[in-house]
Amino acid sequence: MKHILKLIIFDNDPIHFIGMIDQEIVLSSKVYDTLEACTADASLIISDKALWEHRLNGTDETLSDVQDGADDSHLPTHKPFESLHVKAKPGETPATHLKNAFKPQTLKNNGGALVNDLMEIAAETEQNFKVTVFYGTDRKRTGNADFNSYYGKDRGALELGTCTVNIPANKKFGDVPRPKWWKLRFKENPDKDVMILKLEPQSEAAFYGQLSQKIAASKEKDAFVFIHGYNVEFAEAAWRAGQMAYDLGFDGAPIMYSWPSHGTVKGYTGDEDNVRWTVPNFTNFIKGIIASGVQRLHIISHSMGNRALGDMLKELKTLHPENPHLFNQIILAAPDIDSEIFIRDVAPVLSKTCKRATLYASSKDKALKASRALHNNILRAGQSGEAMVIVEGIDTVDASGVDTDLLGHGYFAATAPLINDIFQLIKSGASPEDRNLKKNTLNNKTFWKFPKGV
Repeated sequence: MKHILKLIIFDNDPIHFIGMIDQEIVLSSKVYDTLEACTADASLIISDKALWEHRLNGTDETLSDVQDGADDSHLPTHKPFESLHVKAKPGETPATHLKNAFKPQTLKNNGGALVNDLMEIAAETEQNFKVTVFYGTDRKRTGNADFNSYYGKDRGALELGTCTVNIPANKKFGDVPRPKWWKLRFKENPDKDVMILKLEPQSEAAFYGQLSQKIAASKEKDAFVFIHGYNVEFAEAAWRAGQMAYDLGFDGAPIMYSWPSHGTVKGYTGDEDNVRWTVPNFTNFIKGIIASGVQRLHIISHSMGNRALGDMLKELKTLHPENPHLFNQIILAAPDIDSEIFIRDVAPVLSKTCKRATLYASSKDKALKASRALHNNILRAGQSGEAMVIVEGIDTVDASGVDTDLLGHGYFAATAPLINDIFQLIKSGASPEDRNLKKNTLNNKTFWKFPKGV
């Protein structure tokens, strides 16, 4: 059974979205191909005569192409019900807004006249969600069967595989909930925690075969690759990749690359060596993904991982001088790179290998402040301020005004405004103006900020 919901967005911007667990959703009076028209301020309205239940009865019929004015008389209608208004939270992506709007508690609070069928749909969305994350890693196996310590901090050969990441139904937007000792919770619980449910190393043929199938099945034939930074273990990278895929409502292939970070604060200098060592393996991994049939490949790189990204891009640009757009979006989050080296060596390659490059910087990032102190007070590319990196071909976004955690280093995937901004980049490659960022200038150069109050 598939539930077909015709929904209307309060700001009257028509959009088309397919997702929400096993539901297929048709939105507004016209069906468009992208979500870009939906703003974070939109309210969700379910209008009279807008809910149908359609039993496919084992046929291959699909209703994803229902258009305004199309013949829908074959759809059995339920009795009308009153409109439901669910205001989106600030910075909430459309995909997450829809999922949250259909939680039973939300419906109880907002629509007393809703029919029972709608509550049944909500109950279906209250299930834990599973995200298949494709991975490449050159960490050496530990010999431990526990998924959280299956790969360690030592260097190894490049391995490929998939892991199934559990997303609890009650997870908050941007969160990666985990057991906390101060809450007297020491064991993972799938109803409470983002966690790895299954980890499967694969042969190269099996991996790229499954990856190609996943990409081909997605609407945009796209994938993103997440490469983590310093002080990150393999399992942590998998959790984060799964969380981002879920919160972004991403229907392409979520991929992560995990290099042998020591996973400790004291391991910083060792991580600096390993992120350089990993470059050939990372480059070969990206080459395989490019050859898998992906049409839109995005890179999300965090912290020290941007060093491997920069070297990989230089290598691929040499191999593919004729292709200016190997990548769709490249997102550099809090890059822990010498700013002068970044401007001289990395920035020129970035603008020539992707359709849009975005750099998120912050003056609140304590991890980058510590890194700067370790590197003779040389500014890091992910720090904002009077000497902030602003170069042609890269959109620099100062995220200092966004509320972050205590360390202020993982804001790119943990705060609603940043996730919403990345959502718009990946979905449509929207410009900073179209993402409602505010234009600013520094030394006659343009950079961008988030609006106040986000």
